[in-house]
Amino acid sequence: ETPRAPRINLSTARRADSINAHHNKTPVPKTQPPSPPSIMHSARTALVAIAIAAGCSFGQAAIHPNDVTEEFLAEALELTRPDLNDNTKNDLCPDEFVYDDKCFGKRLFNTLRAAGYVPCSKNFNHTYFDYLCDLAMIGTDHKTTKRTEELIGKDSMFIETFYDGGTDWNQYTQQDDGKYNLAAATTEVRESYTNHVLKNHVLWPWQQQFHTGRPWTYVDHERSCVSNKCNDKDSDCCAPPDSATDVASCRMGLEPSYTGESCNGQANAKFECCTPYTPTPPTCELNAVMCCYARDRQANDAGSCKTPYDVRCVNRDPADNTDICKHDLSKSASSNHLDGGIINFPGDVEGRTHCHGLGWDSDDATSDSYRFAGNTLYHVSLYDHLTNRGYVENIPGAPLCGCLEDMPQVSRADCTRPTSGEEWVIKFRGDKPVRMTRKSLSLSFLNCNGVNDQKNNLEAYYKLPEIGGPNAAAKIAPHVVGQCDNA
Repeated sequence: ETPRAPRINLSTARRADSINAHHNKTPVPKTQPPSPPSIMHSARTALVAIAIAAGCSFGQAAIHPNDVTEEFLAEALELTRPDLNDNTKNDLCPDEFVYDDKCFGKRLFNTLRAAGYVPCSKNFNHTYFDYLCDLAMIGTDHKTTKRTEELIGKDSMFIETFYDGGTDWNQYTQQDDGKYNLAAATTEVRESYTNHVLKNHVLWPWQQQFHTGRPWTYVDHERSCVSNKCNDKDSDCCAPPDSATDVASCRMGLEPSYTGESCNGQANAKFECCTPYTPTPPTCELNAVMCCYARDRQANDAGSCKTPYDVRCVNRDPADNTDICKHDLSKSASSNHLDGGIINFPGDVEGRTHCHGLGWDSDDATSDSYRFAGNTLYHVSLYDHLTNRGYVENIPGAPLCGCLEDMPQVSRADCTRPTSGEEWVIKFRGDKPVRMTRKSLSLSFLNCNGVNDQKNNLEAYYKLPEIGGPNAAAKIAPHVVGQCDNA
C-alpha cells in the first residue's frame, strides 16, 4: 500500500473559530460544538490521498489561503516538529536529506532519486512530496513569525500612527546639533531587518490601514503551553502536556484544558492554553499595498534634503516618481477622521512626491509574494524608504501606507517583490520520508517584473494573472491611472 501523508488526530481537542471567522471578528462561543473541517481543505486532502494511491503524477497545486485551517496548520506543525522518540533505521536511506532548492514536489522527488535514494522514494511520487512541502512551508513560517512591534521595539499604537503619517519619525527633521537623528532613532529597524526580516517570517500587520483585526495571544513554541493563569490567579507556570494532541492543540490555539502537576504549591492545578499568532493573511481587497511620501528628511539620498540640515533640509522633497491625482477621504476615514469629501491635486500642486507598492498572489498561500508579504511591507516602508532614504509624511488626507483601494489615485508607483532561497531537511522513518522542516531561509527584494517585461511598475506587476487575477486591468485602473485627468 502506498503511504499517505501523516495526519494528527485533533478529535479530542476543542476547536477555536476558523481563521477566516477570527479575522471577521466572529469568534465561535466555547459552548458551540466542534465545527467540521473546511470543505476545501478536506477536498484537497482527499485529492492528494487519491492521487498518491493511484500513482498519479501532476504538478503542485496551489493552496488557497482559505484552505489554511486549524487542521492544516496543526498538521504542518506536527510535520515540522522533530520526533525525538523514533529510532527506526534503514541502511539504504539517510536519517535526513538536505534539499537546497524551491520546495516543489517534483524537483524534490527527482533530486532525491538523483542522489541515489531510489529505495527511499520508490513507493512515493512527487504529489506526496508536494504535500510535505506545502505543510512544511506554512508550518515553518507559522513557527518563526514575529510581529513588527517585536522587531522595532514599538507598541501597536506607534506602528498604527506611523502608517497614518504621524510619530516623530514622520514629523521631525534632523538638526545640525544631531537632535532628531533618524538613523539613531531607527537602529532597531535596521538590526531586525538583517537579523530577522531577511531570514524569517514577518507577520502581516494588524493595523487598520491594512484591514486586519487585533491579534490572538502568543504561544512560545519552545514550551508546551504558556499561561499566565493558575486557578484563575496570576502565575508564571507552564502546564505540562497530557498528550501530543494537547501540545499540538495548544500550539494551534485550540485551547484544550488539562490538569498540571503543580503550580504555586497547589497540586492538580487547571491550566488553559494561550492562543498563538495565526498566520494572518494579507486582507486588502485588491491584494496590494501602496505607500506615498511627501517629504525627505535625510541627506545623501535621491531626495532633495542636503546638509547642513538647518538650512537645506527643511520641507525638502523625495525623488519625484508620480503625480497625485485626487483622494477620496471616505476611503481612509479611520486615518483622517473625516466624514468624506474629495481632495483634488491639479497640475503639480502636491509638489514632488514618491509612491511605492507591492502586491501578492491571493490564490496560493505557498507563493513567495503571499508568504512574505509582511517581510516585503517591512522592507518597503520601514527599511528602504524610511531608514535608507529618509522618506516620510503622508499625502494630505491619506495614510502614509495602506491598502491600494484606500490610497490616493496616482499616475504610477514603483514596485518591489520578494524572492526566497530556502534549505529544507527531510526526515526519514525507515524508508519513508515523513517529516520536513526548513533549515534556513534567505530573502531578497527585487524590482517587480510585470506584463510586457515592464520593471519597477506596480500597475504592470498587478496585471500579471497571478497577482491581479481576472480583470486585473479593470481593478487597478481607478487607482493607478497613467495620467491624471486634472493635469
